[in-house]
Amino acid sequence: MTNNICRTTVTTIVGGAGRGAEAMLPAIQEWNNDSERFTIVPKYADPVPGRARQLTKRAKGMGISAEFSENRVQELITTNESANAFPIVLHVDRPGAIAEALLAAADRSLPVLGYLLMRLPDTTLVGAQLVFQEHENDQKLAAAAMFDELSQVTARSGTAEILGDRGRPEHLLAEPMYRARFGRHLQQNLRKLVAGLEPESAPIEFTFDGQDSVWTGIIDNRTGWADPIQLAGEVLERAPLIIVRGSDFALVELGPRGQGLRIHRVHYRIDGRVSMQGTLLVDTQSLAAAERELMQRHAAEALRRAVRATISRLEPIFTTD
Repeated sequence: MTNNICRTTVTTIVGGAGRGAEAMLPAIQEWNNDSERFTIVPKYADPVPGRARQLTKRAKGMGISAEFSENRVQELITTNESANAFPIVLHVDRPGAIAEALLAAADRSLPVLGYLLMRLPDTTLVGAQLVFQEHENDQKLAAAAMFDELSQVTARSGTAEILGDRGRPEHLLAEPMYRARFGRHLQQNLRKLVAGLEPESAPIEFTFDGQDSVWTGIIDNRTGWADPIQLAGEVLERAPLIIVRGSDFALVELGPRGQGLRIHRVHYRIDGRVSMQGTLLVDTQSLAAAERELMQRHAAEALRRAVRATISRLEPIFTTD
């Protein structure tokens, strides 16, 4: 057990006490063991009766001082309990709840860390990881808009479909890599946040393999969809961080309201040009575009690809903490 003498105790409200929060316990334990200045005390907020209490017991069994509350994390953020919380950590499995928590954190200018697994209609497993400083409220609001859009097309049985009995074997095998990536992200950025320094990671990052993560920008195109290549080029010119040639990044394009969003994977080539690695999550209008392509190219495979890549209530995504 860690010796806490002369250390500053930092209480952080953790939204969710499910699989994701439990998987992060070793990272918190290691962080506390290595830190010479701070001791993290997670306070788990989960409205499911008994779940936060049980996770608190498991945390204490690992030498982690912990507390719990049977409330939604949004409720704790909006009360005085968030005054001394630093930062908020989100392990919530519903995009809508993440959006609400981000809006509340922006209202109170609180730092936030967050993690979510998403299985897209084409079976791609994507990990989203977030880190926002106190003052980065515009970024929190942009992320909230993204998760709100995702909530409109997210099925309810997320955990069972991704990591449960109905999960795909390759996702179950890959889960430890994604969890380890999330753990490294928390350790690296929590160290900077509690010290008042700029985080190591970008505010929003996606990982498509559980190993490497890429900067992810959110583009609001509510009036219509943009040409992906042109959009990527424009983003490069005004990106909030340096994107070096030869690296990858992702763009989340929020289209007209009610039509979903698109996730573009982009490669910034050595020659200064951009190439698209694919649009993984698209709006329902892309199905019509694929049908036109089918007529032009007389290839049924184009339509099958579009159906697999189209997100709607008939082809929802699944999410889990």
